[in-house]
Amino acid sequence: LQNDRKTRFPMHNQGTFRVTLSMRKEPDGGPVFCKMETTQRFKQLKTVKLHTDTTYRVDVSFKPPRALQ
Repeated sequence: LQNDRKTRFPMHNQGTFRVTLSMRKEPDGGPVFCKMETTQRFKQLKTVKLHTDTTYRVDVSFKPPRALQ
């Protein structure tokens, strides 16, 4: 995604960590775009536009490292 969003989440007695989510088209690694909405159709002002019949790679990382359960 362009303009990656980084968010901090508190954990119970383990401090905070940062989650980074990235998404790109495969196999060429092309970008995924966001669109600014001009109507009230969606709750969010930005929406991600995905193509049908396209493979996407989604990477999730944590700082400091965390195990997913």
